[in-house]
Amino acid sequence: MKRTTGYFDLLMLDGTKVYASAKAKDCSLLERAKTLLIKKRQAPVGFEKPSIRALEVS
Repeated sequence: MKRTTGYFDLLMLDGTKVYASAKAKDCSLLERAKTLLIKKRQAPVGFEKPSIRALEVS
């Protein structure tokens, strides 16, 4: 856990909310993660990715 202050939601992997407002100070690390979980989100309609221009090297 990297967060040291504030509140956050605790969710199961399927998205079921376990606790709505957990305080970071009251939580403790049970074990280190052995994998990385990435949640992909779809961009909102009308959202444009910023354009990336390659720099020319002379």
